[in-house]
Amino acid sequence: MVATAIMYISGCASISKEQCELGDWYQIGLADGQKGKENSAADYSKDCAEFKVKVDLDKYNQGRAEGLNSYCSYDNGVFVGEQAGIYQNVCPADLSAEFLAGYRPHFNVTSTQNKIRDKRIEASVLEETIKDKETDKNTKSDAKANLKVVKEDIRQLNDSLNTYEYELAIHKIDREIMLTQRQLEDAKEQDKVQIVKRLKELQENKSMIEDMKLTEEGIRSIKSVVELFK
Repeated sequence: MVATAIMYISGCASISKEQCELGDWYQIGLADGQKGKENSAADYSKDCAEFKVKVDLDKYNQGRAEGLNSYCSYDNGVFVGEQAGIYQNVCPADLSAEFLAGYRPHFNVTSTQNKIRDKRIEASVLEETIKDKETDKNTKSDAKANLKVVKEDIRQLNDSLNTYEYELAIHKIDREIMLTQRQLEDAKEQDKVQIVKRLKELQENKSMIEDMKLTEEGIRSIKSVVELFK
């Protein structure tokens, strides 16, 4: 995992007078890139103009481009996705595919889990309202109606989560198959037998997970099974 992996939700850019005057624009750009921030050169220029300081746009953009090289990796995509971080579409075309390959399947699972958690909290509050003897009749009736809606939301989210967990399990295996095939291409003859054996195991595991998806019990087992083949 890259050391600079950071989940970042961009907001209004701000920069201090000291940073403007110091003018280390390469490092500022590098930090922004490593955090997955949108290009803030225009905001920095506006802020620093108040102190009569001009931003070195070339150095800032060079630093940010270098920072994006570490941010826009597959591993960092996994990290940001697992945190349900918001991706700001900052990765250049030649790097975005790798980042998104890691980001999307993990984000789908984590963000859906978070939604389910929030809905269960909402359901719990409604249930307490219904149970409360001091709750008036109209409020209790509204709570019951809302609880029915929330429970249906949870059901639909669980269906989505099952799909996303299946997609993530298949993605992990496909990723390992791809990396193992690359390893096979560069392997010495004496190592190829074991690598081919590993590829066969992965293909069998993928087929097993695809078959398991057809049953409810299998869906619950997909996540635990794939962990065995990390």
